[in-house]
Amino acid sequence: MASLATKPKLAVILGTMTFGYRQMRINDLNTVQSILEAFKAQGWNELVYPIQGGEHQPERLKELFKESLKALKVNKVDIFYLHAPDHTTPIESTLGAVQELYQAGHFTELGLSNYASWQVVDIYHICKNKGYVLPTVYQGMYNAITRGVEAELFPCLRKFNIRFYAYNPIAGGIFNENFSFDGDVPKGSRFDPNTAMGKLYRPRYVTPAHAKAVANIQKATASHGYSAIEAAFRWMRHHSKLDAALGDGVIIGGSSLEHIVSACQLLDKDQPLEEDVIKSLDDGWKTVMVSSAPYFR
Repeated sequence: MASLATKPKLAVILGTMTFGYRQMRINDLNTVQSILEAFKAQGWNELVYPIQGGEHQPERLKELFKESLKALKVNKVDIFYLHAPDHTTPIESTLGAVQELYQAGHFTELGLSNYASWQVVDIYHICKNKGYVLPTVYQGMYNAITRGVEAELFPCLRKFNIRFYAYNPIAGGIFNENFSFDGDVPKGSRFDPNTAMGKLYRPRYVTPAHAKAVANIQKATASHGYSAIEAAFRWMRHHSKLDAALGDGVIIGGSSLEHIVSACQLLDKDQPLEEDVIKSLDDGWKTVMVSSAPYFR
């Protein structure tokens, strides 16, 4: 029996980090167009594209932002994210440049990503005291076996009315039954050790603790006739700390059209998970918790 009543649908956002570069698996216009059309057909239209964090010096930040507008062929975007902290630039000067861009009408909302909770508090109060645009959305790493944001960050965001968008809902893909923790991975994939992304993701998720956790989760879900990936998405909607009423959402991605459509459909499922599957996910988090990567950078 399902353990909880159905929860409202979360917002679904399409992450496009894997689009565009030759070393990525989605690098032709026709494929991208078909994915965008399919995503829209599922009822969603919000996209996010992260670039490397840093370079928050005021003039450089404004230069990069305007380059992005030019590439997008627009004068304004909905959300401007500070994607990760620049530890070499005082945040006050960065926020001053952000406010200039806001006053020029170049974006509607300010977003943060990969900042520690204390940094969010600092940014919020600087913006509040100076009359700057306030942050209203935060992108963070969150899934059934990566829950570092729950203890400290979530209470912070709730206090300041900042909604949360979760990235890595299936832990980069390690829930996939075909994923190999100790074998070869496809060239150009998220876990390719020869790419910058692989160098980020392998220490994050390819560990003995994660392998043990995923094996136990897959055993639990198999007994009910569905995959660990399905369990991961259903957990996000029905059992996580995300709250649709507050505007929270899930950022999905993938290397194919089928991945994107499947993710939307699984997040749309009304059925909560069975108790033993929930326990396997809870136990999985306990297994990896000590060695889990921090949510901030």
